[in-house]
Amino acid sequence: MKVLCINDKNRPNEVPLSMWIKKDEEYTVVKVMKHITQGNIMGFELAEVKINAGMYKYFAASRFVPLVDPTPVEIEELEELTV
Repeated sequence: MKVLCINDKNRPNEVPLSMWIKKDEEYTVVKVMKHITQGNIMGFELAEVKINAGMYKYFAASRFVPLVDPTPVEIEELEELTV
């Protein structure tokens, strides 16, 4: 699934720039996980950028807008698909 980054702010200090996303760039989601220890927020593993810094393994899904033919869909709709 293709997504568009809409928020690259507040990069954790533990995460180097080489492992960080960029606003207005498209990425490919390869895995969707729920962060149980962080209040059940949904996280994405991306094909283009790997994050593995301390406790950070996935990017918060709220940083992205899913792209579907080319109309963006809402994060809530994506959550329904992953349940």
